[in-house]
Amino acid sequence: MRQASEAARASPNRVRQVGAVLVTTDGTLIATCNDFPAGVRDLEERHEGDGRFVWMEHAERNAIFEAAKLGVRTKDAMLATTFFPCIDCARAIVQAGITRLCTPAPDYADAVWGQSFLRSRVILEEGGVATQFADADESLKP
Repeated sequence: MRQASEAARASPNRVRQVGAVLVTTDGTLIATCNDFPAGVRDLEERHEGDGRFVWMEHAERNAIFEAAKLGVRTKDAMLATTFFPCIDCARAIVQAGITRLCTPAPDYADAVWGQSFLRSRVILEEGGVATQFADADESLKP
């Protein structure tokens, strides 16, 4: 989790910096954050209003996409995140074959993401992803 927290610090998001670390079965480690897609400029107006939702990719999907670019298998991998995954990220986690998630517990009262978290949790559970709740500064358990 500490590595995911470190990755989050690189995020240009001015509201919430999220980090994710993907660890594959062969020990490959991919650390990412919520960020603009490669080549997309970080412009002031892209931070205003709903800009952070439109222009930035979530850390979880960035890790999966980076693995795909590198030709790294995600089947049976573990993903550590600093924020509970949204619905889109939960689907991506399941579809990528990731079987273990380490993340802070969802805050169902969160004004933006609370309702999404309810559905995300169902997707992850039914999709066969074992979830371990941990604070962002905790070490991962084997």
